Amino acid sequence: MLSLTYETEQKQLEAECITLQQKIEVQERQNENIEKFIQTAHKYVGIDGLGFIPLNELMKEETA
Repeated sequence: MLSLTYETEQKQLEAECITLQQKIEVQERQNENIEKFIQTAHKYVGIDGLGFIPLNELMKEETA
């Protein structure tokens, strides 16, 4: 009985570990995208307005 409970718990923990790893990977990709957007945005700090090209570049970074 204890062995069955232990094996069941192990399988649940392994499945939870996989789910958490997938969530971590998603968060890491989101962090990379945010960092790229920030780097792109820094190029345009202090300009008077956003023309088509800078705005287009920022929009590409946001949707990447």
